[in-house]
Amino acid sequence: MNRPLVVLHGIHLNDYDGSLEGFYAGGFKWAAEHGWGGEVLNFRPTAGRCYGHVEVLENSIHIEKLGTTPTSESIDNVLVVWTAPDPSPRRGRIVVGWYDNATVYRDRQQPKGALKRARTYRDPYSRESHTLSFQVEADEKDCRLLAPEERVLWIPPRKKGDKGIPGQSPVYFPERQAEVGPEIARRIRHFIETGKALPLAEAVSPKPGSKGNRFQLDPERRKEIEDAAMRLVIDHFKALGYKVEDVSATKLGYDLVAVKGDATLCIEVKGRSGSEIVADFTYNEFAKMRLEERGKFFEGSYRICIVTDALGERASPKLHHFWCITPPDAVKAASRQRAWQYIDGEGTLELTPREAAQGRMR
Repeated sequence: MNRPLVVLHGIHLNDYDGSLEGFYAGGFKWAAEHGWGGEVLNFRPTAGRCYGHVEVLENSIHIEKLGTTPTSESIDNVLVVWTAPDPSPRRGRIVVGWYDNATVYRDRQQPKGALKRARTYRDPYSRESHTLSFQVEADEKDCRLLAPEERVLWIPPRKKGDKGIPGQSPVYFPERQAEVGPEIARRIRHFIETGKALPLAEAVSPKPGSKGNRFQLDPERRKEIEDAAMRLVIDHFKALGYKVEDVSATKLGYDLVAVKGDATLCIEVKGRSGSEIVADFTYNEFAKMRLEERGKFFEGSYRICIVTDALGERASPKLHHFWCITPPDAVKAASRQRAWQYIDGEGTLELTPREAAQGRMR
């Protein structure tokens, strides 16, 4: 499935066949005020074809971003994915369906003849009739509307500082975005091909200090990332002449023991699918790190190795090695607090302790 991909955003409905069941306007002001929107007929076929309406600014879609020329009026063979505001408290976008092998028009198309009659919708409140324009069309057989309980693929809302996540615009070209856009496109294509929604990958997850889970939630993918990171770190230290033992199964608070001469390194390995240098540590790992900070970790020298882009999907894997030393600028004895410094250059790994809780029924 290598067709160019565009994601179009509209109001939420259950059926998009003219009924208003499941209506939720989200941030669409006109729809909120009137109780319906132009997407109301997006999945009702007419003469074997579906016609999709999207509320775009200036009535134009930049279809040149899909691979055509800036002067082209339309482009064929496009995968168009429809999203809608999530009616649940998450308030992100959910995928509600798609048109495959679709034609996307740059400008709004006004239906004529029989199609105009089929796309005439009567406002259930004012009783006025409206002819609904369209900018996408596809064969009925290539159109798939998900039932509400099948709408399990979620695109998170955009927050300040996010890049590549869709904002307020109803038109989104994920593969033309930086950072997380390609990851969103990968999840969408995987969902369409397999029917399974991959959990949100780290690249789409919250940044340090924000609320949310930074763990990669798909167990198989998480293990794939962790295994790749372990292989890279093991190979790195073996190339330096260390004898390396994998002790991750023993739950010591670190994953590897690397020995060379008089040096014994106890290495905690973290793998990331994205490029952000961040990791979550278990209570046991954090306790050993605190011992190292106080000079009381006697099993060796505790090290932290974070491997970014571990699977090499968007960039080459990179190892970030941290050790706990006294920063060179801490010249006074009273301020000689040890910190986790990047061994290969400038930078510090700042640790943010987090609390947990236990629930017990009484």
